[in-house]
Amino acid sequence: MSSQSIFTSSLWQACEQYYPAVEVTALQLQDRHGVIINLLLLALELDHQQLRLAPQRWQQLHDVVSQWQQRILVPYRQLRRLSKTHVDQDVYQQMLQLELLLEHKCQQFILQQLWNETPEPQTTGQSNLRDYLTLLQLDLRDYPMLAQQDHLYGKLAVSL
Repeated sequence: MSSQSIFTSSLWQACEQYYPAVEVTALQLQDRHGVIINLLLLALELDHQQLRLAPQRWQQLHDVVSQWQQRILVPYRQLRRLSKTHVDQDVYQQMLQLELLLEHKCQQFILQQLWNETPEPQTTGQSNLRDYLTLLQLDLRDYPMLAQQDHLYGKLAVSL
């Protein structure tokens, strides 16, 4: 399977379907542990497709995307959060929209990083989600609702 058939902008449409169900946990993981939500969503979707990136690739992706976010997204997010009580609701909503645009730019950046990748078929017991959380010293067993998201799409949940 070629990377071009997987790592396209349409991949994010599938990834974003998970967000409403994991939003609260994902935001907590982002704020408390530095989880990159776009990578979390990507891990969920690759698990759903039963495809796997090597654990060291998750580390590389996290490092490069984290650097990008620290330069571009994080300062803006901090500004938006600080502004919440100091600007009217319309301005705040515009700020949220701009942050969403930056998140989409982050997704494009991730796709650029993965352009030449060919993920391997996943074997029993493998999990991108587990690999990604483990590199941040988090245990998937502490977040069982994340492992259960695949049931929304007709696949068995990730085994804890």
